[in-house]
Amino acid sequence: MSFLSELDEVVWWACDQHGVDPEATKRVSESLGSIVRSRWGGTEPYVGSRPDRQALAEKIRNAYDGTNRDALCQRVGMSRRTFYRLLGKSQV
Repeated sequence: MSFLSELDEVVWWACDQHGVDPEATKRVSESLGSIVRSRWGGTEPYVGSRPDRQALAEKIRNAYDGTNRDALCQRVGMSRRTFYRLLGKSQV
């Protein structure tokens, strides 16, 4: 299934969930398809996942022993800046 086909399914599902009438849903779907084609036509847009920040912060807090910052950062693929931001600490 193509990216646009999947996106179209998501639009129809979401509009149905919110009670949007089918004619309005069709206009939204066509408009979105046109925008996606004009901006990203011929490419496969990258849609990154965003981990649950609270769960990640909790995981890092539980694993951090005060000496293993670099190992934790490497394991989860984050920078030191992100590490400290998640923990709410100033950089040491």
